[in-house]
Amino acid sequence: MLLCTLSKMLEMNKKPEVIAGIFLLLTGFSVIITLLTDVKFLTALSSISEDIKYISENTRILQINSFLWISSAFLMIISTAALIAAIIPYQSFLGYLQGLFLFLAAAMFCFSGIKGLAINELLQNFNELELINADSLKNNILALSKEKDIYLITGYNLIGLCFFVIGIFAYLTLRIPLFTGIMSSLTGIMIPLFTIFFRIVCLEILV
Repeated sequence: MLLCTLSKMLEMNKKPEVIAGIFLLLTGFSVIITLLTDVKFLTALSSISEDIKYISENTRILQINSFLWISSAFLMIISTAALIAAIIPYQSFLGYLQGLFLFLAAAMFCFSGIKGLAINELLQNFNELELINADSLKNNILALSKEKDIYLITGYNLIGLCFFVIGIFAYLTLRIPLFTGIMSSLTGIMIPLFTIFFRIVCLEILV
């Protein structure tokens, strides 16, 4: 409902593609800053206890990172509405399709931020709770961390699909430069391949 309302409002603007470009840039910067402040488990290289101790010492960064993911999701929703408004006059199906992918990616990033806040809440009480039920606490933190990573990877893949759809839009309509369409399609293909490759390498390290 909110997405449709934003899209209709942006359609009234004479240049929704300009608004889409601005918010995409803001979203890109936000995601880059979020990735630079990300705090991850390194269980392939260290024990779970060492990982939790490391993250416990960086709870403030984890909290900031979680809020940044939620902020990125909000910017992405506005970008989604702007892109839909810019594309549907020429290709309504592709406009709504890329909007769906980007909206779902925003939801994944938002869920990831929420999981990060949940981890942070557990870590803030880690010293007190560890004495009561250390194993259970560590397992809960590890499970939340894995769920957070799953949401992020799913979000990356959805963004890849969105880029691929924008590339198809460029080929069919030529409303954006063909070179941009080619780069968008290649990006859309490379993001899922990279995430799959990264997951395989991580699993091999763990084994």
